Amino acid sequence: MRFRELSGVLTPNWAYYLTSSGALLKETVSFGVSLGLFTSTADRSWDDRVIGLEPYHPSLALHSLQLLGKQEDPVQRAFRGVHDLLVEQGVFYTSVSDVLERMEVSPLRELFKWNITKVAFWAHFMHDLGLVVRLPPERLILSPASPLLRAQFSEDGPTSGSLRSLLEAWHHDSFAVFTRLGEVHEGLARALLRLESLGELQLSYASDSAGSLLLCGRRVSHFAWLGQPAGDLRQGAAHVDPL
Repeated sequence: MRFRELSGVLTPNWAYYLTSSGALLKETVSFGVSLGLFTSTADRSWDDRVIGLEPYHPSLALHSLQLLGKQEDPVQRAFRGVHDLLVEQGVFYTSVSDVLERMEVSPLRELFKWNITKVAFWAHFMHDLGLVVRLPPERLILSPASPLLRAQFSEDGPTSGSLRSLLEAWHHDSFAVFTRLGEVHEGLARALLRLESLGELQLSYASDSAGSLLLCGRRVSHFAWLGQPAGDLRQGAAHVDPL
């Protein structure tokens, strides 16, 4: 799609609450291109550039998180870095102002002059990707949404086996899982137990298994991904996870 066509579709809606919607769209596309999420021709005029989404990935949110983790530029990685740091510290309930205070004393303080606007943007971005629950005006809960976890389970990989091995792969490839104490973060633990209560995931413990984990006080060593029952519509955007 040419940029002028994309702009014609999006910016009239954005202009209702943004005075610089055209500039924001250019920044968004540029950011996506730098991540490898979009492709773009190099025409001098933005209007003539052809924007593409390639390669195709069934979950744009999960793919975005994985690409963020692969960035060599520390500024680009900062979008993932904020979440990584909060998970490492075991933060579950927080707020935009609290995150700002943590960033101002963290190693990430060297990358930006952090302020409420930057942290609020990060919160919106992570909420849209399904990694953070945002409760306006500024409360945040670090717990992945069910659609994001369903996409993660549905990726090529084992559908059953060691839970530790699975989560270590997630931690490396997609998003932070473990705190600095080596524990599964409470937000992810609750989200996994939620999927189990929905009948989509089976969690079990074998006493002779090495490397078991605690999920909210429950010891687990193995998982089996069952998927959503036929005809279940919870995957849709209308579904809101219980907190």
